[in-house]
Amino acid sequence: MEDEKLCQSITGDHNLQVAGSLHVVLPLRSVPQPTSVVLVIRKLDEVLADSGRLRRDYGDPIEIDNKLSLNQVELYRRFILDYGRYGHAVEGAYSALNATDPSVGRRVTGFIRSLYRDIEASEVGLTSDKILRSLIERLRERAGQVPDVPAEQLDPACSILIAHAFVNCTILERVVQAGEEC
Repeated sequence: MEDEKLCQSITGDHNLQVAGSLHVVLPLRSVPQPTSVVLVIRKLDEVLADSGRLRRDYGDPIEIDNKLSLNQVELYRRFILDYGRYGHAVEGAYSALNATDPSVGRRVTGFIRSLYRDIEASEVGLTSDKILRSLIERLRERAGQVPDVPAEQLDPACSILIAHAFVNCTILERVVQAGEEC
């Protein structure tokens, strides 16, 4: 399967909705249980409530492969391109939590964006892969111990939240379409 070509188109509309098609399924080492993703998002939202951090700032839809190339993402490329296999867990988690509090998704994605901006400002010169790794680590640290989420589920849950943020242009540079103003 390593030699097979991935033919995939994924777009994000910055409204916590992703569309696309997947022609080749890539292996994903550990997909967290959907309940783990919900619990991690809920825990992060609690952390945000304590700190008073809110958010805004979405871009326009983009082609994921173009964004990966623009940002020179190598180590996380396959994981992000595999979003079609696990993205439903993030979308479902945000939908479930937004049903009781419509701003949960925006607060958590805003928090991820602020973490990204902090990393970008304080650690100049990092590659996109190192920024993504740092985001996953910081998100995991902020989430801390999440009740009812096994420790081995926390890192994958944080990883797919970061992939979701990438797909929805919350983090890293976005592709500017012809005729579009920055």
